[in-house]
Amino acid sequence: MDRSPLMLAAGEAVTLGNEDKAWEGWVWAVTPEGRGTYLPVSFLEQTGEGRARLREPFAAVDLSVKKGDPIVSLRGVSGWFWCRDAKGSEGWLPDYVMAPA
Repeated sequence: MDRSPLMLAAGEAVTLGNEDKAWEGWVWAVTPEGRGTYLPVSFLEQTGEGRARLREPFAAVDLSVKKGDPIVSLRGVSGWFWCRDAKGSEGWLPDYVMAPA
């Protein structure tokens, strides 16, 4: 089984599942290869019943940080932030771990 982070390109097709109950604005999506992840609804363009295409690229990468680690928020989407740490690694962090510097 492929454990690498799921990287989706703009225009890629997905089948939609249930909306995330904990995070409003996110929906479960599955690629034609059978790999799934939650995606921001704002990244999707509906193409039919239960089907969509990505409007922009998406990387299913969580950023691992410790309290006090300096990070830069590059973009916020429905309760999650795409961030960069001091080493240059990028990924998603939930809003509840974010605090102003």
